Amino acid sequence: MEHIRAMAEAYPAIAEKALARTLLSILAESAEECPVRHGFLRGSRYMTDPVAMYGHVMSSLGYSMDYAIFVHENMRAFHPVGKAKFLEDPIMRHVGDIPQTLCEEIDALAEAVR
Repeated sequence: MEHIRAMAEAYPAIAEKALARTLLSILAESAEECPVRHGFLRGSRYMTDPVAMYGHVMSSLGYSMDYAIFVHENMRAFHPVGKAKFLEDPIMRHVGDIPQTLCEEIDALAEAVR
């Protein structure tokens, strides 16, 4: 993790872009897994713009409907479309992608400079 922190300090805009790419993938998968009755919950997903400062890159993502947590956590509920843990599961699948995405963004910058 220390090397990611160093990259975020050295290349804050690239770190922000890398995090945004990963989070957008997470949100796209999460939308596919989100239960749908009327579509309001799926439509309430959000992501804040990543911000790099003090060696950290921060952002938040989630669902803004007040009942999202209940739908997300209820493992006993049946959903004809979607499932519980519709945000947590994609996060767990992609959390390891952030270092690789950061390296890809740095490589792309190096290629552009050449």
